[in-house]
Amino acid sequence: MPTDAHAALARHVCLLRSALCCPVSGQLFADPVCAADGVVYERACMVAWIDLGRCCSPTSGRVLAHFGLAPAPLALAALALLAEAGAQLVAPATPFVRLHGRWRLGSKEATLKRHTAALQHALLCPITRERMQTPVTTVDGHVFEREHIERWFTLGNGTSPMTGVLLLPVLSDAPLARALQALLDDIDTFR
Repeated sequence: MPTDAHAALARHVCLLRSALCCPVSGQLFADPVCAADGVVYERACMVAWIDLGRCCSPTSGRVLAHFGLAPAPLALAALALLAEAGAQLVAPATPFVRLHGRWRLGSKEATLKRHTAALQHALLCPITRERMQTPVTTVDGHVFEREHIERWFTLGNGTSPMTGVLLLPVLSDAPLARALQALLDDIDTFR
């Protein structure tokens, strides 16, 4: 564990916060959604974008295949981690904290340990349960290892392995997943 847990947790919060900002508004997500381009946006920004009659991705400029918005479960999980870490930073040093209705070890080291485990879990491909190396997002908002979801499509599957939603085999890079992978690697360097 880091010798200066407060500094490590502060860095963790900073990196996590930068990964959880809408590419349109630059603001922290409140209601993150995945658009047809596979990018996570703030719902209000994307709705306003579509309401203005724009049919192209705000980030790539490519035409959107549809205007549906799907929940972004990885972003929601990361937002929960950010809230916990931020609260831990401003909290006085206490041996225990109440978290999700349970008493837990309240040290900054314990928070980093919980976050490392949560990030490792969030970055597992839902198909293989292995850590993703090349994460991509499908239009239903879920993130998969590119090789495995492409194999899923070549086997004739046309629906999401997570939601059953009909998917176009359109995949986009998953910048949030890559940022969280970098964050996990950064946490590992403090050990």
